[in-house]
Amino acid sequence: PVACAGAVAVVKTLLEDDFLAEVVKKGEYLTQGLLSVAREFPHLAGGTRGMGLIQSLVLTETGVRQGPAIVNSLFEHGVLANFAGNKVIRFIPPLIVSKDEIDEMLNHLKEVLSKI
Repeated sequence: PVACAGAVAVVKTLLEDDFLAEVVKKGEYLTQGLLSVAREFPHLAGGTRGMGLIQSLVLTETGVRQGPAIVNSLFEHGVLANFAGNKVIRFIPPLIVSKDEIDEMLNHLKEVLSKI
């Protein structure tokens, strides 16, 4: 019963009016934020790739060498990310992430990259 109640709550959330449209908007917002980070740190990042809320910051050769350290530093700031394919820092926030939380993650990312 508990698992079923959880599943019902998730489905109700997904079926709310404009929920998925908001997810698309938040994905675009995250993409633009990561592009801004890439422009601010061109020696470490060269752009973004991904779809929806599954987004990655594409690293330069210099950034790739720092990939594991970037992920570890982000973790110390409470941000879960991974170093995928030895080329990108991947972010997969939950569908219910807020723009404020995306901003907080981007600020932590900028702080970490500024120390490299």
